[in-house]
This record gives sequence, structure tokens and C-alpha cells, in this order.
Amino acid sequence: MEHHDITPTQVIALCKSKFHYYLFMVVLVGKKRILRSELRNSFKDIKTLDSVVNDLLNAHLFIEEDKFVTCISFNVKFPSLKKHLQLENYYKQLDLWDLQFPETFKFENIVSKVYIKKISPRTIVRVQMALEKAISSISEEINSDTESDLDLESQIIHLQIVFNKGDIKL
Repeated sequence: MEHHDITPTQVIALCKSKFHYYLFMVVLVGKKRILRSELRNSFKDIKTLDSVVNDLLNAHLFIEEDKFVTCISFNVKFPSLKKHLQLENYYKQLDLWDLQFPETFKFENIVSKVYIKKISPRTIVRVQMALEKAISSISEEINSDTESDLDLESQIIHLQIVFNKGDIKL
């Protein structure tokens, strides 16, 4: 599936507020056109909904046709931080909002694990490889599910895998 490259200017537009980003993400993962009135019903507590939709339309992240709003593409790619260092603080903000996403939308926690242990550098490499294999497998499962059960999709997931290492000198 071909992707649409988001520009640095569009990233900045998404960072205008948490709701700008969340509305974009919800419509993006929804993978369908949605009536503006349905958006108003879904987000009735948000007084600035029309203003946010208009901002995303003006940033060319949304398209509106016959009162239906949709994303410019359902497969977007954000600019590389290596090529666009000026986006560092914006990406930090988006990362923070990503962490808050499940709480904001009152998602049910399915699995939450923390594991702290002293291990060897060789074990770190093996754990990293296992995680990358698991992520690849999960990605394949999600992509195969998306193609076969498009009409049955009703759940949005938030999956975050974090693997850190460091030294604590005692």
C-alpha cells in the first residue's frame, strides 16, 4: 500500500493542540469518511471541533466532500527526525500525547508488564531480537486482519513496547 508523506508543516499543524492530533489519529485509524455532524456527536464536549477540523483541512491533512471528512490518506508517513531536526520538540509532544491516548479515550488495559533485571550485553541483544521478531509478527497479524476483516473492524488498539537499558552504579 502506497503511503502519503506528511510534511514538517503538517506535523506542526498537528501539534497545535492535543485535540488536533487526536482527531487526526481517530479519523486516520477509522479508515472511512465521516460526516462532520457525526464528529460533532462523537465529540460533543469539544467546543472547538469545527475550528480544529478547519485547521486540519487548511493543513491538507483532511479532505471534505459533501459534508464528509476524511484523511488525505489512510497510510501516512511522518517525516524522519534525522532529516528534520527542527521537529524534535514537536515529536516529543506527539510522543507524550501518544502515551496519554489510552487514558484520554478510556481504553481497557489488556496487558501491562514491567520487568527489571540485571542481564549481560549478550542477553540484551537476544531480548532485542526477540522483541523485533514479536513486533514484526504483530505487524503481519494486524495487516492480514485489516485486509480480510475490513468490515468487522471496530476496535482501536494502543500498543507500546519499551525496552531500555542503562547502568546504575552502586
